[in-house]
Amino acid sequence: MKDFHIITYVPIDGIPPYTDSQLRALYDRVISEEKDYVFYDGTITSSDDFIRMVKSEGTTLYVIYHTTTLVLMVWLNRLEGAIARINWCSFDDASTRTKIKAGRFFNKVITDRVFDLLIGYTPLSNEKAIKFIKLCGGKIVGEVPNLIWNEDKGESEDGIISYYERGSDENI
Repeated sequence: MKDFHIITYVPIDGIPPYTDSQLRALYDRVISEEKDYVFYDGTITSSDDFIRMVKSEGTTLYVIYHTTTLVLMVWLNRLEGAIARINWCSFDDASTRTKIKAGRFFNKVITDRVFDLLIGYTPLSNEKAIKFIKLCGGKIVGEVPNLIWNEDKGESEDGIISYYERGSDENI
């Protein structure tokens, strides 16, 4: 789609597209916009944790811009063949419409070129995220009890499993 740009965190000749300071600023942006619920499981509690996650084997970070506006941050992990777990965070500067277009664009590009299937786990209580998933072409498999660990509560909570698949017209 016109004017969307995806920057993938993949070092080329040993040079990463983002410095640690830029990754730290991205994490700080998540925190300042109070979007830290995306790290509900307690594995990311600081910018250093975030940087380690981004650089870890089996994780790929994608940052999506519309022209120069930061719209989405997506990281894929838990890779199994051509299947990956998808994790999202949207940013306040972009309109809801732009976020949805960016999400659909990302899903289309990634499922057409890289992965057959993206799977997401979302807390049932996060109705806004579930609506976003559907608007971006995601399909909901169903509700699963105790699917997601919530570190703040110290207990598991119910969630939904969603997916985006290669060749789906919904990803357009």
